[in-house]
Amino acid sequence: MRPTREFLLPLVAAAVLAVVWVLPAHVDAERAPHAVKVTQSAYSCPIVGGTTVVAGRLAAHPGSKATATALPSGEAVKRLVSSNSWVDSPVEGDALLAMTTDAKGAGPVGFTGGVATKKDGGGLSVGSCPGVVQDAWYLGAGSGAKHLTTVTLTNLSDSPAVADISMWGDHGPVDAVNADGIVLESFQTRRITLESLAAGEPDLAVRVQSRRGALSAAVRDTSTAVFGGTEPISSTLSPTRHQVIPGIAGGAGSKQLLLLNPGRTTARVRVEALGKDGALVPTGLDDVKVGAGRTISLDLPKSAGNDPLALRLTSDYPLSGSVRTAESNKDYTYAVAGPVLDGPAIVPVSIKGVVKDATLVLTAPKKSATVTVTAYDSKMRKQGDTTLALKADTTGTIDLGKAKLFDVPSGDIAYVVVTSAGSVEGAAVYANGKGRSAMPLSPAPLKTLAPDVRSGH
Repeated sequence: MRPTREFLLPLVAAAVLAVVWVLPAHVDAERAPHAVKVTQSAYSCPIVGGTTVVAGRLAAHPGSKATATALPSGEAVKRLVSSNSWVDSPVEGDALLAMTTDAKGAGPVGFTGGVATKKDGGGLSVGSCPGVVQDAWYLGAGSGAKHLTTVTLTNLSDSPAVADISMWGDHGPVDAVNADGIVLESFQTRRITLESLAAGEPDLAVRVQSRRGALSAAVRDTSTAVFGGTEPISSTLSPTRHQVIPGIAGGAGSKQLLLLNPGRTTARVRVEALGKDGALVPTGLDDVKVGAGRTISLDLPKSAGNDPLALRLTSDYPLSGSVRTAESNKDYTYAVAGPVLDGPAIVPVSIKGVVKDATLVLTAPKKSATVTVTAYDSKMRKQGDTTLALKADTTGTIDLGKAKLFDVPSGDIAYVVVTSAGSVEGAAVYANGKGRSAMPLSPAPLKTLAPDVRSGH
């Protein structure tokens, strides 16, 4: 069954472009990269049907410039541009490209929220708007009749971009049609259903590589099977031997660990659950084998518990991992291996017509750490803060909708800023009726790595 035309509605754009750094003409050698301030950002936000777009930043900067442009029409969307307030606006059925120039390092970010129609699986969908990607990995995708994933590629620059898409299944690498050398012209956006590349695959791992240009990628997953739902799939870490998958929601529903071994040798992985009381190895997960070039799916056993948690994976060969959670048969979420919070993360709390609170699921995977959460209203005015102390190898939660958590009623909070002292990873988990959605926490785009250089004397 091919998706309906409505399912293929374009997506919105918002996101982060890389730093522009001018090097002296005599430079001919490099040293280790170093951090520099982000001076220019661009991002793309996926829209399907009616979607609410949220745009903001860490701090108000009235002198900065921003633009938002709908694609493919090219029309300006002025209501989504503000330098000194938190913007929250519904957008219907067009793709949007938002570009922000900000020399003051304010960390501009974008998010989307919506509830899918029944024919698209239903369910809640909240996600961040992706910026430029070079090499992105996604687990949990599908190209079957009732489990269908769409990859939306957007060229965020005025020169052509080229991308390659690779896929793996439980039987090994998947031969895809027209998946290499995908060309996008200046500011073009393309929606690619995985069914059009390789049909009939119920569970897939997907890699999107940018061969050229400033390319963003957004992945949307839908299911109309017995377990229905819709969810953006965030990119997980590139294959590595050590990783943490935080932000796994609690509850007694289904939890599946998804693993990809893209290498040529069978990998063995040890799985630890990091819960409120510390680390433990769930029954049967002390030595899991993943065949070369294959994906596997494992149900987390009851011994992992029903509390929110993270998984720590240690393997002898590089793997990528994610977790798919379904509290009921109405919706599901994904947890991915994301970055450590080495800078402030911005989390939307109230999204008009979609959600009005969230729960932070936070893990200290190494040593004890402290998390500070500061709340702001839509005018970017501070409304109070709260802290959470985490022991090493534990996971804790903060209910942002809890009465009197901050100095004002929860309904007055538009977003929070999460900072940490110590190594912390996490996600925000949202609810709307039986709908669920989870979004990994990522530092706001304040700094990026640029090559260090020296003269060739």
